[in-house]
Amino acid sequence: MSKENSGNTITKVIVILIITLGVLGAISFYSFKSYSEFTAAVDSLSGKSSDEGLSEKILADLSELEGHSRAYSLTDNQEDLSLYLEKAEEMMQDIDRLYVRSAGTNYRREVDTLRGLFKLKIRSFEELINVRNRGRYDEPTRDAIRLLAETDSTILADSLLMPRHEVVTTTVTKPLSKKSRKEEKKTWLGRLFSKDDKARKDSVQNQVTKQTVVSYDSSYIEKVDTMLNSVKTALAEAEMIRQQQVERLNRQEMDLLANDFRVIDKLRTIILKINQLERFNANQKKSEALDIARSSFSSVIVFALCGGLLAMLLVYFVIHDILRERNLKERLAAAKGEAERLANVKEEFLANMSHEIRTPLNSIIGFSEQLNETELDAEQQEKLHNVRRSSDHLLTLVNDILDFSKIESGKLRFESIGFKLRDVINDSLYTLSHQARNKGIELRSYIDPHLKETILRGDPARLKQILINLAGNGVKFTDTGYVKISAYKEPLSTENYRIRFEVEDTGKGIEKSKQEAIFEDFSQED
Repeated sequence: MSKENSGNTITKVIVILIITLGVLGAISFYSFKSYSEFTAAVDSLSGKSSDEGLSEKILADLSELEGHSRAYSLTDNQEDLSLYLEKAEEMMQDIDRLYVRSAGTNYRREVDTLRGLFKLKIRSFEELINVRNRGRYDEPTRDAIRLLAETDSTILADSLLMPRHEVVTTTVTKPLSKKSRKEEKKTWLGRLFSKDDKARKDSVQNQVTKQTVVSYDSSYIEKVDTMLNSVKTALAEAEMIRQQQVERLNRQEMDLLANDFRVIDKLRTIILKINQLERFNANQKKSEALDIARSSFSSVIVFALCGGLLAMLLVYFVIHDILRERNLKERLAAAKGEAERLANVKEEFLANMSHEIRTPLNSIIGFSEQLNETELDAEQQEKLHNVRRSSDHLLTLVNDILDFSKIESGKLRFESIGFKLRDVINDSLYTLSHQARNKGIELRSYIDPHLKETILRGDPARLKQILINLAGNGVKFTDTGYVKISAYKEPLSTENYRIRFEVEDTGKGIEKSKQEAIFEDFSQED
């Protein structure tokens, strides 16, 4: 009973402990789950705040980009164009980051539209730059046309090498004769310097005069003038076409600027919408995070209370079972003492009774054997045989009672000595030989050849007692035929084996309905 109560207590403690551990595990799991959800919500809020700051940065950069665009449109300053391109590249990277972060949100479509519109704006501004560049490339042509249109034909004719005809006229002048010189009347001054007449005479030579007359081909000038007028006419037509192209480029430029302004307005509208959605999502995530925190706190409190109640219940059951077990142990100790006292009384009684009964039984058996050796008639022999058989049966009962009492008190001991199986079987059959001979029953035995001379170790007396009981029942319930004791060797492994005993008789046997009952205590077939 103590073992059963102890087992129940242990079972209860284990069950409650398992339940408590389960509750604690559930608390830990739910707390971890709630913490993960709360952390995810906080991270999401942080991410949304970052996204909101990014969208606001894009909105601010859009205004700065528009300023660079207008500055370049007004001044054609390449520095403004460089600043515009740098800011456009930075904004494109920010929009791409916003697109990646917007995965799974309700404004992913707006961000996608924002990307498309911004790329459209970039392409539109590139077209505007190309239009400006085409107009700038036409300026040298325009200047050349204006210069040719203002050029005069006479200036052009002077600068050209026209065909001409040159006529050279030569005139020779002869000096005066000697006679005329002599007749020339000289003054006093002339005479004063007359010593130089010889020199003058020697230096007088003939005078030669050349005159060049140049005549131009006036028909070539007329041809050049006609050609120049044709070139001017063609250039005027080209200038008209160029003016038309310039007007078309100007209109295209104005359309591009207007389209750029419309795209900027759309971009600003979409970014503002994204900001609104981000704020809405942030507020919603904040509300969800607060709900998760409240729910987690409530759940943890509930689980903690349940765990505390289970722990208190566990303590209550443990204390209750400990007190109950202590009470049972005290009662068990008292009952055990009483049982031991009664067992001792019983043992003493059985020992005294067996001694008192066996002494007269042995006397009866001894006198029966002595009377059997005297001359008795048939009737006396039969009566003496009945007395001897009853005495032997009564002695067997007394011995069984003593053995049973020893088993109950735990004082039955088994010996471990060497013996031969053949000797035990032969002794058992010899004990039953007198009874079997009187009934005309044959006693047989079979021993496995491997066991006949084998020395076994055990309690031969107890084995002999078992074989006598089984074979004695066979002799008792067999009228004709035989009773056979057999022993077989059954290997269990290469080193171990067991011995199987069989008691076979030719009696009436036991009915199937009573075969289970014969193994109960103090029961038999009849």
